[in-house]
Amino acid sequence: MRLLNSGVIAVSIGAAIITIFSLLFYFDITRKINAGRLEVVGTITYKRRLAQRKYASQVVWEEVEQNEPVYNYDAIRTAEGSEAVVRIKDGTQFTINENSLEVVAFAKDAINISFDQGSITASRQNVSDPKMLNIKAGNATISLEKSDVKVASQQGKEVSLTVQKGDATISAGAVAKKVGEYQNAVVAGAGVDVNSQTVRLQTPMPDSHLVTTGGGRDVRFTWLAV
Repeated sequence: MRLLNSGVIAVSIGAAIITIFSLLFYFDITRKINAGRLEVVGTITYKRRLAQRKYASQVVWEEVEQNEPVYNYDAIRTAEGSEAVVRIKDGTQFTINENSLEVVAFAKDAINISFDQGSITASRQNVSDPKMLNIKAGNATISLEKSDVKVASQQGKEVSLTVQKGDATISAGAVAKKVGEYQNAVVAGAGVDVNSQTVRLQTPMPDSHLVTTGGGRDVRFTWLAV
């Protein structure tokens, strides 16, 4: 009987230890990191499925939710079938499409986005006094002021730019070309090819969203125009 009681006690202690450490592990991987005094540069206005953020001073990725702040030098990534919409404090809005990774940095006279892979759509039509927006993708840099553009990158091997409104300048190495409204540009190596779109979509804009209310909740539709 004494041996049986000792076995029950040992099993109970083991189960308690496993439960405690499991809870500690769960709280550790789900807790939000304290952003401290980092500068807020924007807000995540919409998120679908899985989007994660990594602070510049951290190595751990954490999941982000809608209406959470975006801090200077944040890295944001999206998973398969996911997207996130970020509104910068100057009015710039950009959509991070699925399987994409970008870093946003506010400088004194410009907004810089380092874009590693996937695709993003940037809209600046509602910016009253815009800084220059520079999107760095692979060996290409796209610069624009009040324009709407879509940029896609295949892990730095090829970069494509589509201008829906306004214009942008795309640079690769010593080559710099202006891309106007309804034009596409492709960067492969050090070359930049610019062509006009044969089909000009007026509406909806790429990755635009329509929000309506149904059944007591907001329903959001995404238009994947290309």
